[in-house]
Amino acid sequence: MARWDFEAAEQTMTATGDLAATAAAVQRDATAAGLTVSAIRAAYERATTEREYSRLATTFADTRRAVAAYRQTGNTPSRLAALLRRVGAPVTQDGPSATAVAVAIDQARPLDAIDNLDAARDAARRELVAGAALVAGAVVLAGLGGVVAVRRRERRAGSAG
Repeated sequence: MARWDFEAAEQTMTATGDLAATAAAVQRDATAAGLTVSAIRAAYERATTEREYSRLATTFADTRRAVAAYRQTGNTPSRLAALLRRVGAPVTQDGPSATAVAVAIDQARPLDAIDNLDAARDAARRELVAGAALVAGAVVLAGLGGVVAVRRRERRAGSAG
């Protein structure tokens, strides 16, 4: 028959605070952002020692920060921004995407997620600028082509008359 150490259990519960509420908050925040946190949930379900619970408390705090940062990036750009990023993507360096951030959060690597989020934000900005430059260049070239065509037509009309 198992022997319960109620004093140790009480100390662990006191040391970990309200970890269950924090776990629920992490899950709720992630779900609201369209993310999953399966590795953290599994670690929480398997935790049995005060040390494991302490590590989880830190991981939960970091994960909540990462999820909040992910949500603030506005991972749903406007249609124009999405189009410009799609046009600019082939001419920019590949970098981490929002997907890489979501995977890092799901795998209980919130600090990697935050690092990837900064890089993904920078990559998206480069794609947007490159796309805008390509579209602006195409407009300028089309305009120049129109000017050349008009000049040729004027020249032909002037030499014919």
